[in-house]
Amino acid sequence: MKIKRTLFMVMWLLPVAALFAQWQAMGPLGGNFRAMATTPSNDNIQYIATSASPSSIWKTTDAGNTWNRIGSVNDNVYSMAVDPTNANIIYAGGISYMSRSTDAGVTWTQQSLPTYHYYLYETRVHPTTSTTIMASCWIYINNNYHMGFLKSTNSGTTWTSESLSVDTTTYSYSYCMNIDPTNPNNVYVGGYIYSSSSGTVTPAVYKSTDCGNTFAMTGALPASTYYVYSVLVHQTNSNYVYAGTQYGVCRSTNGGTSWTLISPSTYYYNFSLTTTPANTNIIYSSGYGMIYRTTDGGTTWASSSTGLAGYYFYGLAASRTQANKVYAANNTDYYRSTDTGASWAFAHTGLYAMPVSQMANAPSAQGTIYIDNEGASQCRSTNNGATWTRMTQPIGCGVICDFAIAYNDPNTFLELEGSG
Repeated sequence: MKIKRTLFMVMWLLPVAALFAQWQAMGPLGGNFRAMATTPSNDNIQYIATSASPSSIWKTTDAGNTWNRIGSVNDNVYSMAVDPTNANIIYAGGISYMSRSTDAGVTWTQQSLPTYHYYLYETRVHPTTSTTIMASCWIYINNNYHMGFLKSTNSGTTWTSESLSVDTTTYSYSYCMNIDPTNPNNVYVGGYIYSSSSGTVTPAVYKSTDCGNTFAMTGALPASTYYVYSVLVHQTNSNYVYAGTQYGVCRSTNGGTSWTLISPSTYYYNFSLTTTPANTNIIYSSGYGMIYRTTDGGTTWASSSTGLAGYYFYGLAASRTQANKVYAANNTDYYRSTDTGASWAFAHTGLYAMPVSQMANAPSAQGTIYIDNEGASQCRSTNNGATWTRMTQPIGCGVICDFAIAYNDPNTFLELEGSG
């Protein structure tokens, strides 16, 4: 009797398994991405990570023409970096772990950090000694968060750390770090300091001249710039350092001794900075819904955002060999420009990573479907999901809780916003 019952269960499960096997992705293409990394030896090989936990890792080998999901990291990935001497080794900085892959992103191993170290917003590999890994972080000391820095000299097996500000009357937060490509002993960490007693916010950049062993604060940035979100060192001149802040881009021409605001302060939330060795006068800064560009080393700036959608452009990378190519990722999609940022287009074939928080069918046209991408964008299909069109984004919209579509008109609908 036991054998018969087992056989019955197997026969019952077979059609159920066949039913579920028929599911397939129908779009829309894109996704919510934060971390992005380009292989130093080959610009065509790039990685992006979804902003979620666990985080899905996606890879392209043709500069964004096609994508494949290759693995996942059991953490919310904020930063990624590829070993410059071995393209199979990748690091992913998360909330409380550094993860490492030795098979080009297919499998990952979590590497524990020192206690009370969190939020690895920037990860970098030493350009000539690839066993040395560095990251910015937050350190929880004396009931406060403080700007922190992590360093490993054995490919992430063990880590040392340094708290850059431990004043018990202030909080401080690291958002970025970078290594001087000409002189890797120069390491910069950026963030801000908040005084609970005075309520003031001070933008801060710390500099190390001994490869991250010790740090000292650089000269003061303009107080009006607030947070430092990104830092970049010139490809051939160590004196030139750039800091992307909440309100504009600052530049130092003396290795951080002094800083000057060089872009309009209306350039908000400069999350990432990048340049290209193919033309060091070209610098890109990605912000909140916009990307900015200078072609003269920072003297003049202009918006470079035609074709972009969504917000929070944390992912940004320029081709190392072709000055006209630049790539970006944000909370809606992955974008590519082949004309030095003058225009952008989606490059997302195979990139099925868009989180759908709400979906509704039109009562009078069942093939018409509306979806919300966690408040970042809305999409519409009129052919049961075979193709999708991105709709105009409502101003100041949060996550859509529900759609109400007119019974007799699929083009008339209301959206219920969750945070407005």
